[in-house]
Amino acid sequence: MSDPASDLFGGIIKLIFGVALLIFKGIWFVLSSIAGLFTRGSFYRRINKNNAASRGVAALSPEQGRRLVTQVASSGNTVISGGNRDMRNRAVVPAILGLHSQGVPVIVIHASNAMLEREIINTCEDKSRISVINAQNPVFEPFAGLDNKQITRLIMDAVPQERELEPGARQYLDAMSEILSVKGVRPFCNAYVRCPHAELFEKADNLVSSGLIDDNGGRRIKSMLSIGQDEGIKLEGYFCDLETHIAHILCKKGNTPGAQNILTAVRDGRLLMLDVKSVANTLVVGLIAAQAILALQERLEFVLVADSIALNESQMLMKALKSGCRYIISTDDLYTATGANDESYSALVGNISGLVLYRHTLGSCARWSEFFGEYDKQELSYSGTEGKNDIGMLEAFGKRSTSSTISLSVKRETVIKPEDIGGLGDNQAFIYSSSAGSTGIGYI
Repeated sequence: MSDPASDLFGGIIKLIFGVALLIFKGIWFVLSSIAGLFTRGSFYRRINKNNAASRGVAALSPEQGRRLVTQVASSGNTVISGGNRDMRNRAVVPAILGLHSQGVPVIVIHASNAMLEREIINTCEDKSRISVINAQNPVFEPFAGLDNKQITRLIMDAVPQERELEPGARQYLDAMSEILSVKGVRPFCNAYVRCPHAELFEKADNLVSSGLIDDNGGRRIKSMLSIGQDEGIKLEGYFCDLETHIAHILCKKGNTPGAQNILTAVRDGRLLMLDVKSVANTLVVGLIAAQAILALQERLEFVLVADSIALNESQMLMKALKSGCRYIISTDDLYTATGANDESYSALVGNISGLVLYRHTLGSCARWSEFFGEYDKQELSYSGTEGKNDIGMLEAFGKRSTSSTISLSVKRETVIKPEDIGGLGDNQAFIYSSSAGSTGIGYI
């Protein structure tokens, strides 16, 4: 017969043992879970580190950002797109000054960006090689430094294709230039803009009667005018329209002191800032672009900066940019500036060495996201199982077993997502450098 006291004592011992076992298992479970978390955490940290290296987007300080902008602009073509004008100025100003400090001629075309002019003038250490052409300083003379044949070629290139000039226009322009030259007047643009075309034949006769040229010379000038007479009507219309686009900056006389144009500025190694006043003044932009092409044909090195210019509105400007001219394009949206023309957009973006990308609208964000490409992103997945094994009288404290599996997978992921671009803050930008083969993000 069992002793009740012994049974009670034995029960108490078993109960104490069971409680102790439960506490031990609990502690062991907690310690195992913590160890598992540390193990998984270690895996996740390693994977995150690998993904960050593969993605290649570094965090930049403002000083590093400005320095990188200067470096990419010095190494080749650069696009600064997005944000507002003040934000873009923070990138374009150091880019321009960096080139200027290296002695590289820089031509800046902008539309009423007076802040850009002031910041460059106030910041630049060497102001002796800076020229400004605007409504307050109208010293733009497109024909300065050109001979008569170069003037003809410049005008023929600058006239938009839709005006459909025929070859006879060359003869007509040559005649206009020769009339001025024979009179001892150096050809200047305003003389062509205000030319009394209906009186040109009479002026040729007057040159003969005054003894400045002989009869053969007079007949030759009138012959050139006759050959291009039909084109003269088109040229008269072009110069009339050009005057409305260029009057605010054009030299009014042929001997204006300090007269400048793209060719003279490049030849002198200058930084020239030229205010076209409005993006609608496409004819003056075309004339400037035609001068840039002449400079390229002379094998002159320079950088053309187009700030908030409608690229799609000027065939000559796009031709210059595609003809090997080094450029910096600063615009609120490059794709829109090209008129949503995929060929033009791809041609410009395909030749850049650097990109400063500010916040864009969602539609453009997707296109810029494609520019940055994709990378192999590693991902971890975790799965676990848990079971219970009874142990007799201690089944309430059954032994639990756990198992877990960690698997690794790789998928293609965009380097910069559209929402990353759309979510950029003020003065924050992605900065891409092809020479460094990397992208950074920071405030400029």
